[in-house]
Amino acid sequence: MFVSNREVFGFLPVPLRSHSSLRDEADNFLHVQLEIMVKLPPAEPSPHVWVPPKVSDKMGFDEVFLINLQRRSDRRARMLRTLQEQGISCKLVEAVDGRALNSSEVEALGIRMLPGYRDPFHGRPLTRGEVGCFLSHFRVWQEISARGLRKSLVFEDDLRFEIFFRRRLTELMEELEEAGTPWDLM
Repeated sequence: MFVSNREVFGFLPVPLRSHSSLRDEADNFLHVQLEIMVKLPPAEPSPHVWVPPKVSDKMGFDEVFLINLQRRSDRRARMLRTLQEQGISCKLVEAVDGRALNSSEVEALGIRMLPGYRDPFHGRPLTRGEVGCFLSHFRVWQEISARGLRKSLVFEDDLRFEIFFRRRLTELMEELEEAGTPWDLM
């Protein structure tokens, strides 16, 4: 017998501690399912086992936005399925495709690079993709402002959720509310 890293044979959840609850086990299993969806098609439930339908909500936020490039239908499908599995409803927002932007369009939008600006990690100016990403988020911020939304959550289509994401975010928001901590952006 030998171990091979060349083939995918399946996934195993990380064993939980002895004091972990059944809810922890269910959340851990959900996380394994979400990780499988990153590279493989989602595991479908057995037709022989009844699975109760999931009820989706916005986790106490006024709106949950999902930014997605139209040409990335694979990411859109994975994220919608991932959010559905976690019971999170969202509003799909079409991202600005940086590949489709040219210099004159960027200038027409009133966007100008700061003289001498260099990305601190790469030592270069922003790419068109990064400008498109900025514009996508800016449009979401404009909608939040126009609608007067108090609390919003914004996802990009390439994120991977941490284990216990929903529970941890809910607890964080409750702690902020209880503490009366003022915040604008997290």
